[in-house]
Amino acid sequence: MNHNTPEYEYKQVNTRDIVVDTLYQRELNSRKVNKIISNWNPYLINAVKVSCRDGKMFVFDGQHTIAAIKTKHGGRDCMIDCKVFYGLTRLDEMELFIQQNGESSAVATREKFRALWHMGDPDVCGMVKACDMCGLICDFAAWQATNRIIAVSTLFKAYKTLNEEEFKDMLMIVKEAWGGTPDSLNSEILNGMTKFYRAYCGDFDRKALVRRLAKTSPTAIVRDGKVSNTGGTSRYARVILGIYNQNRSTGRLDERF
Repeated sequence: MNHNTPEYEYKQVNTRDIVVDTLYQRELNSRKVNKIISNWNPYLINAVKVSCRDGKMFVFDGQHTIAAIKTKHGGRDCMIDCKVFYGLTRLDEMELFIQQNGESSAVATREKFRALWHMGDPDVCGMVKACDMCGLICDFAAWQATNRIIAVSTLFKAYKTLNEEEFKDMLMIVKEAWGGTPDSLNSEILNGMTKFYRAYCGDFDRKALVRRLAKTSPTAIVRDGKVSNTGGTSRYARVILGIYNQNRSTGRLDERF
């Protein structure tokens, strides 16, 4: 991105002429729109930031403000105050969208990762591809579904902690044990499996681990981890270790967390 001062001007723009680039923008949150309306104060409404690109006005900060203003006008389009930037590329807009702070609310983590994916970030693209190869979905959606991982931050941390083959094998163990159910792809299970895999890679019986995990619900692992006296970030890995070691007379694993 060019970090020279961009050309911009303050002007009024009709809301009908402002569009959302769904490639990197977050989904409209109706609760957030309603909150803006309930706390309405025209003196505190910031100018919407838009980029004039390819003959169109793309909003990259203020989508919810626009929706609130239109709602206040009975759903009709109207003129609003904008800070219009010129000469920005789509990539520039994505970076500004990710980096925005101050009075505007923080961008959801999954949307930051989605923008990085569309920008071709090698680590994020590698993570998404690895999930796809395991029959799992990482599309940065906010709703749960079979085989979809929404715990993106935890997933990315796992990708950076393990090498690619280890990462895929860890995910396959989870999938083979529980079939991609949503409760097996949450942050607690992924965190626990990553720490377990990293600590015992090459030393555990893979088939035995899958078999034993399959007999325990992910919900029970999360529950037991939350009430564990040991606490800490390895609590779920310790539960998984306990499941693996249970009733084993040989091949037990010592704690390495």
